[in-house]
Amino acid sequence: MLEEAFKDQMNELIRLCAPNRQTLLFSATMTDQIDELASMSLKKPVRIFINENTETALKLRQEFIRIRAGREGDREAIIAALVTRTFQENTIVFVKMKKDCQRMHILLGLLGLKVGQMHSSLSQAQRIEALSKFKRREIDVLVSTDLASRGLDIEGIQTVINMHMPKTIKQYIHRVGRTARAGRVGRSISLVGEEERKLLKEIINTNPNRSLKQRQVAPEVVEAYRQRIDSLEDSIRQIDLEEKEEKELRLAEAAVRKTEEKLETGTTEREGRVWFKKSTVGGALNC
Repeated sequence: MLEEAFKDQMNELIRLCAPNRQTLLFSATMTDQIDELASMSLKKPVRIFINENTETALKLRQEFIRIRAGREGDREAIIAALVTRTFQENTIVFVKMKKDCQRMHILLGLLGLKVGQMHSSLSQAQRIEALSKFKRREIDVLVSTDLASRGLDIEGIQTVINMHMPKTIKQYIHRVGRTARAGRVGRSISLVGEEERKLLKEIINTNPNRSLKQRQVAPEVVEAYRQRIDSLEDSIRQIDLEEKEEKELRLAEAAVRKTEEKLETGTTEREGRVWFKKSTVGGALNC
């Protein structure tokens, strides 16, 4: 919440609370912002730390596909083969960047899958819509950046696929933790390049009693999907261009609405949503 510009509101709510109270603060991480909030809101706090979990769920089957040197260009074809041939529903595909997310969303759609996407350039309404459709099984595959790697508990996710390995084992645990939840069986498949093998070794060493397997996709299958993707490049570029134009149009329309609101009311809807303003007289609150 502190990162979403709610810090001032949180500070004001804490100030308004009774002086004599019991306050419990929970956080998955201890950042400078959290430490600052703790100093302001807690009196002589007792800190309790739980050891960082680097183990995966017992019923998670972890599979790894090796990407050999010089074959980095196979990643898209391998992902396409996996989700169109075997893992066609209740699957999350994690990618590195927004541009990867947008491209894979278009590509998998052209391959006939019902697919959604999650990344930071989408509006909150668009993210909620994508998650809702995924939960209702209206889309079968969700392509996402690490935006969906933690804090989401979506029942029934069967497979998590990592197009690239994340940077840390902690991020890996969060990603694959979207499946095999609450005692259920799940599967993760991670593509591992030569520069990512160090993290793979760390995963193996910290999970000695877990199910870890090597998975292979036949070279002729990969080549067939590479050719198929090549044949779709013009369509991918055209759809990407259309989506960018639609986004620019939405932003322009939003700017026009904002200007009209300001002309009509003297304030914008966003400014009108500010919860607290301190008065310069007597410390009163204008809400």
